Formats: sequence, structure tokens, C-alpha cells
Amino acid sequence: YDLVPYVANYYPERINKISFYAEIYNAKKIPGENENFLVNYYIESFESGVRLAKFNGFKKHTATSISIVLAEFSIQELPSGNYNLVVEARDKTNALLVKKKTFFQRKNSILQMDVSDISVLNVDNSFAGKINNKDSLADFIKSLRPISEEVEKVFAENQLKGADLKLMQQYFHHFWSKRSLTNPEGTWVQYNMQVQKVNKLFSTQVYKGYETDRGRVWLQYGEPENRNQSPLEPDVYSYEIWQYYKLKDQTNKKFIFYDPSGASNNYILIHSDAKGEYFDSRWQLKLQRRSIHSSDFDQEKTINHFGGYYDENFKSPK
Repeated sequence: YDLVPYVANYYPERINKISFYAEIYNAKKIPGENENFLVNYYIESFESGVRLAKFNGFKKHTATSISIVLAEFSIQELPSGNYNLVVEARDKTNALLVKKKTFFQRKNSILQMDVSDISVLNVDNSFAGKINNKDSLADFIKSLRPISEEVEKVFAENQLKGADLKLMQQYFHHFWSKRSLTNPEGTWVQYNMQVQKVNKLFSTQVYKGYETDRGRVWLQYGEPENRNQSPLEPDVYSYEIWQYYKLKDQTNKKFIFYDPSGASNNYILIHSDAKGEYFDSRWQLKLQRRSIHSSDFDQEKTINHFGGYYDENFKSPK
């Protein structure tokens, strides 16, 4: 084989398969030389961690110094969204030996969620079926956007506009059953508690908290370990830096938000080093836009000003 790396983590519509190569070391020590073990590989949703049923495979291996995994998936039917390619090894008792994930993005605008998959659900005696106020249910569904997969966002925006109460109840039940088969109601209640919290913290006169960038990040990843607020730093817009010690399979990831209006409480995400998030190497310039000339901005000239701590705060949040 000629192995030519695909250096991007973005798969456009013209690419219909994902091929991968992995090596598993020291298997002859654990589980033991010549012992059998299983290698599973599959695609999961990056946002929810849900394993996709159509995209999985496995191979049996006999433990040696190096075990090779060379496989591929057809992604022709993989909808647009953020995903992880997962490779894991398990012993004869199904105990996990090792797991590795690789993030990638897929664009496939052809595929959409099928209404028929949802409209057959019986929700009469479910928690979703008890929500009889259409306006309240519409707001609940709208609040799911921060944790929704791309295909779910498209369905909620297009198919649920003007939909009857029954279809909305069925979609709401389907959404939470997909994430917690044993306790969908409890999972929704826990999430809704966070929605109420971000609404209290981040709502504006125009937007509810879950519609803002800070609300979206909070709901998608949880409350940050560090939240550095700087509303009065000289010559820059008000900003906040959030730090997460552990973010899914990542460590020490940061988000920076700023308020260019100066009065709306609607802080906009201008940069993050987390996978799948908005990255902008010129975020310092955006913070200084209020105090530098447009020519300097175009030439990417930053200003060292007295009392400015944003760069230090980003590198070492307190």
C-alpha cells in the first residue's frame, strides 16, 4: 500500500470514504502473548458522544508486539456535522484496554433527518407527551440547539416551523431518548436546569441566554473551571476568557468573548483553541479595534498599552 496522509480534518461532499491506519503496541504484554483481543472502530457524534449504528466495524487480533489496523468507512450517508473516529481494543472479557479518538468534520447537505422516523413514535404517556403548550415546547426545542447535531439543527429549523404539537412532542422525545435510552426525562431535566442558569446569566433584551455565544458554550461543554471577566481594561472592549481543564478528549482549552457594543451583555466568541470552535489568530486586534486606526488593523499592528492584560490572561487565566 502507498499510504498518503489526508492532512485536513474536513471531509467535503466530494469525498465519500474515510480511510484510516492505526498501530497498537505491546499487546503481547497486555492481554498477553498470543492471546486474542478485539479491535472496534466506529464513528460517534462529537457533541453527544452517541455511537452511530451504521458506521462501525471490528477485527480480531492475536497479541503481538505491534498490531496493525487498516480499514475504511463509506461516509456517503454521513450527514453534515462534527464527529470522532474512535479505535479501541478490548480483551476476551470485553474490558477496555485502550481507546483513541480523532476529530473530523463532514459536510453533506444532501442528507436530512427523515420525518417518518419520528412520526411513528408513540409519546402519549411519555414526558414529552405531557407538554401541551406549543409555545413552551417550541422554546424547549429551540434551547436544544447548543447540543444538537447538525442534522438535528436543520430539522428543527425547517421541519418544525408550523408543525403540529404532536410532531414536536415526538421530536422532543426522540432527541432525549437518543441521548439517554433509560432516563430521557431525567437527562432533559438536568439540561433544562443549565438552560435556566444561562438564561439568568447571559440573557439580553433581544436574546435569551441559550441563544448567546456564552450560553451556547456553557450548555455544550459545561461550566468553565475559570471565568476571567475584564469589563474595564483600558483601550480594549470588555472581554471574558473561559478556561476548561478538560474538554471531552482535550485539555486546557480556552474561549475568549468580547462585547463590541459595550452595553448589551451579548459577548461574542472571537477565538478558541478547542476543536471544532471558531479560531482567529487576530483576536487581540479585534479587542483593540476601538483604539487603533483602521490602517493599523489592516496591517495587523497591535498596541502595547498600559494596563493591558488580555494576552497574559489568555495564556494563564486566573
